[in-house]
Parts: sequence; C-alpha cells; structure tokens
Amino acid sequence: MEDKHIDASRVREKIEEAVKEITPKKEAIFYNPNYRHNIKMIWESPKWRRANKASCAASIVETRPQETHKLKLTISSLSKKLKVPIHIFCGTENINDVLKIAASTRESPCKLFQIESGIKSTKEYNQLLMSYEYWENIQKCEKILIFQTDSSVCNKSAHKLEDFSVFDYIGGQWGNKRPSGFLTYGGCGGFSLRDYRMSILALKMFGNSGWQFGEDGFFAFFIEVLHGRVANQQEMDKFCSQLWWKEGCFGIHKLDLAKLSNTELKSVKIHCPNWISMTDLD
Repeated sequence: MEDKHIDASRVREKIEEAVKEITPKKEAIFYNPNYRHNIKMIWESPKWRRANKASCAASIVETRPQETHKLKLTISSLSKKLKVPIHIFCGTENINDVLKIAASTRESPCKLFQIESGIKSTKEYNQLLMSYEYWENIQKCEKILIFQTDSSVCNKSAHKLEDFSVFDYIGGQWGNKRPSGFLTYGGCGGFSLRDYRMSILALKMFGNSGWQFGEDGFFAFFIEVLHGRVANQQEMDKFCSQLWWKEGCFGIHKLDLAKLSNTELKSVKIHCPNWISMTDLD
C-alpha cells in the first residue's frame, strides 16, 4: 500500500515552487543565500563581550575609501545617541581607515569585519545581506539596525530606538508599489530596524525563490508573509524621513534638502543638525 504521508521537506519544496512562480523575473541571475563573500573578523573593542546582553545591535557595510569621512560621522551620531554594539563591514581598500574609526568610537563597542570579495555595486550589497554568511556574523539579538553612510540618527528626536522595537521590519519612507510587482510596506532598508530571528527565518523559507530585486523589498515582504509586524506609511514617517521631511522623526536616509521648503530646512537644522553636516560634504 502506497504511503501518502508528506514530510516537511516536501512542504518546503512546494512553498519554494509557489514563490518562484509568482516572483517576477528580470534577469538570469538571482541572489543565492549560500554565496560566500569570505568575511573575516578583524578586530573587536574590549567592551564587545558586553554585546552578548544587548537586545539591539547595529550594522553598516562600507567598502569605499572615498566614504570614510561620512562613515565616521554617521557612526559617531549613532553611537552617541544609541550606544548599541556596532558591526562594521569594510573592504580591503579601506580597512586601515575603518579600523581607526572603530577604535576611536567610545560610546559603542565595535566589531570590524573585512569582506575579501569586496562590495562594488548595489547588486553585490543585496547579495551580501541576503546571504547566510552575513547573518552568521551578526551578534544574536532581538533587533538589528541596518544603516548606511547616507543616513543619520536625528540628534534632537524625542523618539528612542525602543519605541520601534514592536516592529519586525521598519525603514525609511517609500512607495509601496515596488519594482518586484509586490505591494510591500515596511520601508527602505538603508536605515531600517529588523527582527533578527524573523529575518533569518525569511531567508531560510524564501531565500531560494529566485529573488532579483532589493534585499529590503525581500525582507519587508516575506517577513509580513510570516505574520511579522511591518510598518505602514504613518509609522515609517515617525521612524525615518527619506522622501519628505517629517519633523520629530527618529532618523534620516537620503533626504534631498534641495527639495525642502525654507521652513522645512530650518526644522531639519534644528532637529537633525548632523544631517546638515553630512550633506555639506557632497
């Protein structure tokens, strides 16, 4: 008599097949969660052991030598306000400069990693964040704040990072009709708070779906599929200004000051003067 019982691996295969079928394709290449970038831990601050008890940590990837000063400014503003452990992923060309930044950061313990393969494009950045290797090097915690050199915490914001810990994914303002063809809430990943466990679960469940779009769209969409709490537009406004200025927001990412009114510009100068300093470098 034929055994009709179905095991877990078969169910997983069916889920992957279904996701592949509905996910739009634009290129022959898609992101592979098993891809190896040859990440090596280079240095950690003496206080890093305390990071084991932290409920939240932060992570930034920057391999471009020309972004060194911006990297220093954004790490400084984040560490002074949040004082969370920071993972810094650099390349072979900027390792010495980044080591100096990490060693001089007093408010937050830092851990420095070198990516041997280098990150030279948006595609390579997406591949990194959608790899198991990246997440394996992140300290286990409840939430991970991912930020970039074109982002900043707002000095004068009354919000605390803990105010957003109820979310499994929240980022900067974006239009929810994404290039992937999916209606996706949550926000841009350049300044985003994510649930550590849910992020890895999304990668395990849907990482082999043939995804070819931004890593933030992947995590925001599939974390919601897994019944995680993903931010709506009003919640994104409070967390991070990106498309427009929202006074009192927690952070900024890629906000174009040239598009703001004089009143909005004055408000940014009051609430987030460090962003003005960073954009003056452009």
